Amino acid sequence: VLVKPLEDEQISAFAARYLPEDMVDSFLARIFPKWSWKEHRSLIHLARNPYMLTALLTVYEHQGNLPTNTGALFHTLAQVLWERERLRNTPGWIAFAEMRERFGQLAFDMIDADQPLDIPLNYALERIKDEGLLKAGASAGFIRLNQDSVRFSHQLMLEYFAAWGLQHVGVEACIRPPEISWRGREAQKWDEVVVALCGIVDDASDLISQIAEVDLFLATDCIGSGIEVSADCQAPIIARLIQALQDEEGRVRETAAEAIEKIGDAQILASLIIQTNQEKIPLLVQALSNEYEVQQVAIAILIEIGKLAVPHLIQALQDKHWRVREAAAEALGQIGDAQAMTHLMQALQDKDSDVRRVAAWALVKIGKPAVPHLMQTLKDEHSDVRSAAAWTLGRIGDAQAVPHLIQALKDEERDVRRAAAWALGEIGDAQAVPHLMQALKDEYSSVHRAAAKALKKIRTDG
Repeated sequence: VLVKPLEDEQISAFAARYLPEDMVDSFLARIFPKWSWKEHRSLIHLARNPYMLTALLTVYEHQGNLPTNTGALFHTLAQVLWERERLRNTPGWIAFAEMRERFGQLAFDMIDADQPLDIPLNYALERIKDEGLLKAGASAGFIRLNQDSVRFSHQLMLEYFAAWGLQHVGVEACIRPPEISWRGREAQKWDEVVVALCGIVDDASDLISQIAEVDLFLATDCIGSGIEVSADCQAPIIARLIQALQDEEGRVRETAAEAIEKIGDAQILASLIIQTNQEKIPLLVQALSNEYEVQQVAIAILIEIGKLAVPHLIQALQDKHWRVREAAAEALGQIGDAQAMTHLMQALQDKDSDVRRVAAWALVKIGKPAVPHLMQTLKDEHSDVRSAAAWTLGRIGDAQAVPHLIQALKDEERDVRRAAAWALGEIGDAQAVPHLMQALKDEYSSVHRAAAKALKKIRTDG
């Protein structure tokens, strides 16, 4: 009998029959890889085996989710699979704790000695010490037995069992300081085993602190794998990563920014910084001068920090680097704090057009007090700045801007005319109608389409 792997459609149908309707989509989202280059580490290969798919469905149905940390997931999966072997009275079955120790020793030795995925049967027996247990492990789906060789059924299964062996040895004995290249942090052979270990220990906080002492970036991978970690553990790691945003090596700065994003979303990070590391806020502002990836991470966190960051961002509007001034204006606009209003309006006069453009966008949350300054900005020498001012005036929606926007319908740049037409439609003042009618004759389709939509909006609202 030849049993072929399940196709995607069969897996979906199987899940639909097994799970309640409201759980199916979320389960399949965890099974199918989002990116093809990650498929070798996804759960799809397990799910193609009906026995393994049933086990995954059982875990999901009872827990309501599949843990993102591979150690936590495979610990539950291994327990489910091994319990089924007990119920089957499989020869060679022993207690779970003893079984995992023996398979853990095998997996650890394979990785430690850089063994290939397929190992000689004798090599496995030396470590398992029981042919019956080896066969029981194959029956449970942990390994695949061939005539004279053995291999773990999945790379993630190998790493899960190796984590138990690593726990006895200690992570400090196996990991080493990170090596940063043009690709970022170079992967090491124990990385995924360490991540899995963090998912099976009772409290990962102490373990992650130990890892961070050797490899800060591996520690963030562990945190980002979906495990519970205390704020006391995360705070010093975040502080060191923010410090690394100032490193003299650009790739180190970018790797630190990537690591910060792995820990959690900007709101979580901001909360931790507010609670424990407010002195790091100026370092985040300094990071605005760095690479785009670094800058965007810093902006996102500063926005979530909110009012505490405002004084530092206001000061950054005077920075010698235009990119810092531009980023500071963007962050202040998102925060929308009133004390920044005067400074953002002053930024409309910045010597750099990109700063003026972002400042014009940023004033939308300030609202009506900014309108006179934005109307003046409709005369800026750069069309991008004029466009931004028109869009912002439309979003604010103050009728006093209508005459100035009507004038902007005659701007030499089509993007400005299009923005002015849209803004007039948003404000909805009838005095703009004849001018928008004239704009229907504009030589550019983007402009006359915007004018047509504006007229329809004015007439509908009126």
